Amino acid sequence: MIKRFFSILVLKIGLLFLVQSLPYAALSQVDTTLTTIEIEVSATKITRKSPGSFIQTIQKQDLTLHQTGNLTNLLSSVAGLFFKTYGQGSLATSSLRGGGASHTSILWNGFNLQNPMNGVTDFSLFPIWLTDAVSVQHGGGSSLQGSGVLGGVVFIENSAQLQQGLSTGAGITLGSFGEWRQFGKVTLSGSRAAGSFNFIHQQAENDFPIPGKNGVRQTSAENEQWAFSQNNTLRINDKQKLETFAWWQKTGRNVPPSLTENNPHARQEDDVVRLGLDWTRIGNRQMTKVRAGHFRENLLFFSDWVDSTQSRSRTSIGEVEQAFFWKNNQTLRGGLNFTRQTVATKETGNQQRTRMGLFVTWQRDFFSKKLTASADGRQEWVDDGLIPLVGSAGVEWKACKTCKIHGRISRNFNLPTFNDLYWQDAFARGNPDLRPETAWGQEVGFRFEPKIRHLRFSSQLTFFNSWVKNWILWAPMGTLWQPENKRSVWARGLEHFLELDHGKADSAALQTSLRLTWSLTRSTVEKIYRQDDPSLRGKQLIYTPFLNGSLSFSVFYRTFMLNFQHTFTGKRFTTTDNSEANALPPFQVSSLNLGKTWKFQRGNLSTHITIGNVLNTNYQAIAARPMPGRHVRLEVTFEFSGKK
Repeated sequence: MIKRFFSILVLKIGLLFLVQSLPYAALSQVDTTLTTIEIEVSATKITRKSPGSFIQTIQKQDLTLHQTGNLTNLLSSVAGLFFKTYGQGSLATSSLRGGGASHTSILWNGFNLQNPMNGVTDFSLFPIWLTDAVSVQHGGGSSLQGSGVLGGVVFIENSAQLQQGLSTGAGITLGSFGEWRQFGKVTLSGSRAAGSFNFIHQQAENDFPIPGKNGVRQTSAENEQWAFSQNNTLRINDKQKLETFAWWQKTGRNVPPSLTENNPHARQEDDVVRLGLDWTRIGNRQMTKVRAGHFRENLLFFSDWVDSTQSRSRTSIGEVEQAFFWKNNQTLRGGLNFTRQTVATKETGNQQRTRMGLFVTWQRDFFSKKLTASADGRQEWVDDGLIPLVGSAGVEWKACKTCKIHGRISRNFNLPTFNDLYWQDAFARGNPDLRPETAWGQEVGFRFEPKIRHLRFSSQLTFFNSWVKNWILWAPMGTLWQPENKRSVWARGLEHFLELDHGKADSAALQTSLRLTWSLTRSTVEKIYRQDDPSLRGKQLIYTPFLNGSLSFSVFYRTFMLNFQHTFTGKRFTTTDNSEANALPPFQVSSLNLGKTWKFQRGNLSTHITIGNVLNTNYQAIAARPMPGRHVRLEVTFEFSGKK
């Protein structure tokens, strides 16, 4: 049965290449039965976002400001997330709400991209230029998104939009330390079909002067990346829509040495291919959605100390989902997810995992839409075993005309990775007896949105609490390192998000925009298993700042723009005993962006000058990994639109 299902899945993925030519053949057709807007509005009723959670949507203008950066730049500056980064362009991981690096996932057009080898998502490998929308859900959501979503999830979406005509864009970026980018896009669309293509190429020497080293520059930090995306949308008829997604990128980067080691000439090369297909059928009171995806990831690492190690992973996903809509805005959804993962490395051997998940969710409005309640659950089978049932329940209550209260409770899980289970080399050994990590999470939030003429104001305050059991930790066991379910961790804290926009977006008058986000997080070891040191109880997890946040202020006047961004990160402990002597001090980093746009009849030309780390702050996100001081970037972008 599984083999038959897998064969059908591969066949569906093959349709992706056939559909490449469909949009262009159908551009001249016109169908007035159902407008595009109606399809899009209906389609949003099936979502992977959890009701009752704090969901932060990144505004379009913020995406534009960071269009040639990556998710690390965007989410640290706008969403206030802290990233553990090994340097400019190097590995960057994040942990929402005091979780681990593997507890934050990325969902691309509904597909979970958690790496099957180590469960870690490298945010530096996701260029913003290939995305259309980004949002962040704070808090767990395993019942809707699957394994790994204990701390939060980042949603990225890209698609070919209908009713656009012809639009193109291209640009170039020059910056300090050998930074150099070229990027472009083209979208061809009609009322029935659309196709889009985006690409970006970027490279940098990253040979910045190391602060406090008398002019000594960073070495072995070069990186280069090519990335392409191609999307198609076909409205088959007034009830059906087919979308295809393709994403390919190749990244090569040298891993710079720390301040305490000699240069090992380490290098990592990543090669990623992602393919996806999404078919939607809309009825009067129901909707059917079928997804299929196939992802290939190859990673090669070598250095003076490590003979080349290569890993190859393949993930195939098939999913069917059905939704029914009734009166009182009541929705019932159910679906079946099939995931097949295979890996091949000399350290783990050839391994595979088959997962099948059944999920259901219910949502309804009460009291004239003043109260919305939801509940969902998920049961997964992994190979021949059952994963404990997970679920969540949430409410959103419109307490007054300008305020809303939300709350949610959830149970989540995270499966051990292939590295955790099967790794074998001279220094480390996996543990096939590991149990999944499980977590209970709760949150309560208050949102205030007064309606003021020409002023959009929104303030969100959220209290959160999470208890993670069977936390997987690699630790020395005699002469070898081995993972074990060694701890229980209690994470709790407070998040605040403020958004303020003044002036009309289509006006030539002065417009201002303010974003402020900060969080207080206490994430401590509360229970010790087996041989861990009892004195670690109550200690803050390493590289988890108690205080973290960001401020962004923008001014728009006619064709001019000014943007100021400021991030602040609190003290981080680098040892499990929370030694003050080894702790990294707090740091603050600011950047300034000045822009000018020249508008033409069917296009515009924009220039931006960005000064990064304006105050030339000497800081380290990770111990002994220096970050660049003050630097400059010039960006020029041209856009043309053939809309009628």
